Order: sequence, then structure tokens, then C-alpha cells
Amino acid sequence: MANNGYQIVKALRRYTNIDVDLIIDSRDFGMGLPIWEDYQLNVDPYHVDPNIFERLKMPTWVKLFQRSRFSLSFGQIAHLYRMVKEYDLLHLHPFSPICLQFQRTPFVIHDAGWLRTLPFDETNTGRLGRRAYAKAESIVMTNPDLYRFLPSLKPRSEVFIPFIIDTEQYHPRPIDRDSDRLLFFSPARHNWDIKGNDRLIRAFAKYVRAGRKRAMLALVNWGSPEDIARSRQLIIDLNIDRNVEWLSPLSKPPLIDMYNRADVVFDQFVIGGYGTTAPEAMACERPVVICFLPYWNIRCYGEIAPVLSACTADEIYSKMVELEDPEVRANYGKAGREYVLRHHDATKLAGKYASFYRILGEHLHAG
Repeated sequence: MANNGYQIVKALRRYTNIDVDLIIDSRDFGMGLPIWEDYQLNVDPYHVDPNIFERLKMPTWVKLFQRSRFSLSFGQIAHLYRMVKEYDLLHLHPFSPICLQFQRTPFVIHDAGWLRTLPFDETNTGRLGRRAYAKAESIVMTNPDLYRFLPSLKPRSEVFIPFIIDTEQYHPRPIDRDSDRLLFFSPARHNWDIKGNDRLIRAFAKYVRAGRKRAMLALVNWGSPEDIARSRQLIIDLNIDRNVEWLSPLSKPPLIDMYNRADVVFDQFVIGGYGTTAPEAMACERPVVICFLPYWNIRCYGEIAPVLSACTADEIYSKMVELEDPEVRANYGKAGREYVLRHHDATKLAGKYASFYRILGEHLHAG
């Protein structure tokens, strides 16, 4: 999961003079909390104790919205409205626009994936979400491939600003590796329909059967419980359980270590684009294998990301074989970090956000 709001505010405070705060939900999924970015945690991200915020120091500009475990009461919504009343502009992340679209402060919506389902969601949440997208002053787009869904929501305006990667935090580190075997790493959550985890597992089984008996695949134990169970069973059925290591969910410090330990990082094999896993890994100079459709990337970035595209089990297997060559891995790793520095670096994108807010502010004052 991406700490998009935290990365944006941290970059703005570090590299601009914009006065900005971050309000977080105490009951949010653990991987979306600032503490997941900065601390080496050994906690279940699905059941984070809200009292942890009292033990772990957070910046003073992080404000905590205390929510009950099960639902938002009218009293809690009123308290949230009072919290946001002091600001001139709200930069909302799903699913806060559901309730905050009714307050008076102008707002923009940050889309990092909601558009994949929102146009087709006929629940009350979907209808309210579409209303919020139409009412927002602008939509901040981060995934190029999601532009194909945007017109149906009739937004007032949009701006493309890539995911922010702190390249001072995500960088290559000297780590001793076993030169006699390759370590493949996939941090993707287990959701076969979206991530294609089964395709990776089948490709790796083919790779092991082809004589690479010492190769290892590291997977992370998170995602749909049903698909985690399906992944585990498939690994047993394919007789590769000795070659697969299951990791507990990793907060970002140990995740960065794992990126650097791995010889190759595998992302997703269905949707055709990337979120934060690929640029995080590339910033650490790791080659990335992913199902990648270049059209939208060229439109938004002006170039194709230096990843190895594979969308089927056979294609993934082929990339595994290609990446046995250490020179190939090194070339993709170096090209990947250079790409991230061009397009995702926090110093550059802080300036882009500052310019976006300034232009939007001028428009609002003129109107």
C-alpha cells in the first residue's frame, strides 16, 4: 500500500514553503499509515492498535482523526468537519470524499486506483463517489492507464502528478547476496484477478522444473484470505514449496531491505500499469517484471518505463531466464533508478504540487 498523502505532505514541507498538514484515520489500514513508512514494525496491518500512535513519534503536522471501530457516527463526522474547517483547500484521498464533499471548503481528489471500480459501482458508496468526483475542483491522476475511465465521471479538471518516491530513502544498498542462486521477490497482495499471482507461481514452477533447483521466490502473506489460500495450495500442488518463502507484511524499512536483497522484483500481471511497487524497486536499482501496456505511459511520461513486460506465465518464465544474466539485471536496475529520478523524485514533484495548488488558488480567488 502507498502512503501517498504522507509522501506528498513530507515533500511539500521539506522542499516548499507551503503550510500543509496531514489528517489520518486512526482505523485506517496499517500499510496506509505514516508509521508504516518510517518504522520497522511487527504488527498485523489489518488490526493496528490505535494506541500505537501514542508510543511512536509522528511529526506535529500529522493530525489524528479518532474513529470508532465499526462505523462513522454523526458526532464523529461533525468532529471531522471541525478539523478541516481551518484549511483553505482539502486534498482528499479515498474514501474521505464520501462524507467531506458536503462541507464548504474547496477540495481536490487524489486518485490512486479508485477509478478502476468507481464508474461501475451502483452502491451508495459508488454514487456518492461519482458525485464527489464531479464536484471536486480537480482530480489528481497518478495512474496513466486510468485515464480511460475518467471521462465518464465528468470532472471539472484533472492534473497528472506521478506517485512520489523519496529517492533518499529508496536507494540501492550494499547487501551480500548468494551468487549461486537467484532470489525473486513479489510484494504484491494476493488477489489473482488484479495481481495475477497465480501466473507468477506457475512461471516459477516451470523455472524450477527446468533445473533451477536452488532458486527462491519470496511472497508476502497479505491480500484476500481466499487467494492467499489458493496461492499456498497451488505452490503445494506444483511441488515448489521448498523454493518459496512466505514473509509477514513488511513495513517500509524492511521492505527496502528486501528490495535490495532480491535479484528481481515481480509486480502485477493483469492491469497493465504500475503503482508504487515498481518505482520503489526501481529506485533501489532492482529490475522489475510487470504486465505493462506502454500507450498510457508514453502519453503521460513521454517514454516507456524500463521494465520487463510479461502478462502470461510463459512470458514471466521467459523474463526469469533472461534475467539470469547479471549484466542484464544491472542494466535494467540502473535505467530504472534514472527513470524514477526523472519522473517520481520527491524534489521535482513537490514543485509540481506547489504549482498546481498556486494555480488552483488563483482560479478560486478569481472566481
